[in-house]
Amino acid sequence: TGFMCDYDSIQLQASGAVTYRWEPTAFLNDAFISNPKAQPPKSTLFWVEGTDVNGCKDSAIHQVIVQSFPQFQLQYDTSIFFGQLWNAMLTSPENLKLEWKPDDINLCKTCDFQSIRFNDNQEIHLRITDSYGCYVFDTLFTIEVISDYGIYIPNTFTPDRDNLNEGFMPVLFGIEKLKEFVVYDRWGTEVFKTNQKHHAWNGDFKGKRVQANSVFVYKVVVEKYTGEEIEFIGKVLVLY
Repeated sequence: TGFMCDYDSIQLQASGAVTYRWEPTAFLNDAFISNPKAQPPKSTLFWVEGTDVNGCKDSAIHQVIVQSFPQFQLQYDTSIFFGQLWNAMLTSPENLKLEWKPDDINLCKTCDFQSIRFNDNQEIHLRITDSYGCYVFDTLFTIEVISDYGIYIPNTFTPDRDNLNEGFMPVLFGIEKLKEFVVYDRWGTEVFKTNQKHHAWNGDFKGKRVQANSVFVYKVVVEKYTGEEIEFIGKVLVLY
């Protein structure tokens, strides 16, 4: 068995005979010598038949494995919020060698998956090599760490079924979790509750729309990527 890169050639070798015949001939520089050069486009089995001085014949098989351009997919975050994990993942049907740098951060040096936190903007280098060393890919990641966060909570909404401004919910930026979002009427009755980021109150309570021009109290508790919790309490006016 021999190994070669797909842009290269390999020398085959047979011995002990006077004449030789190799197949397939298309990828050989000379199919009738003991040591032809082969340049197959993909992994190929070569058959050789040798004939000695007495006319006796013998044959053998020579396998050539060709390393073609490796196939892989690389996914990674280009920016993260402060405290958020940076993730990168490489998937490939082939056995690739990975080398992550720099050495002074907590990277798994040869892993196909990374999950790590940075406090500041970071540059990371990845070298990808196929198992035979035919191809080398160098990639530089520049990751931006965003320290800002934002929470916008409207003070009115109009659940009048015109598909405009129908729902009430906090709009979050740089926040990992919505821990609690609760709406109360003026008597303290809970009319809506969720911990799902994009779940809005539609102005209904027990299947019916609440009274128009009513004021409700909300409480919003969020958690940043650093684990810090922030609470907001305010009022919202229902108009329709």
